[in-house]
Amino acid sequence: MQYGPSERQELIVSTVRSFVEKEFYSHETLVERTGKVPREIAEEIKRKTLDPGFYACNFPESVGCAGLSHVDFMLVERDLGRGSMALSHFFG
Repeated sequence: MQYGPSERQELIVSTVRSFVEKEFYSHETLVERTGKVPREIAEEIKRKTLDPGFYACNFPESVGCAGLSHVDFMLVERDLGRGSMALSHFFG
């Protein structure tokens, strides 16, 4: 019986954590200061989530999404919480 995250789950965590650090942190000051996310930034975040398959990642593969399990999706959400909620909305 496995009590820790699988290798796949570790990869999900490290990928999302890296994404948040690279793509969210640089925009957080602007978002907090202005109270809004500029359209260009929102579209950029969405576009960048499509390649690794994280846009709407809890939706099934049959509709073109990642089809993550509830546990996998919880791990995504947990690491999205490391950044601004306003920016994580565009993660999908």
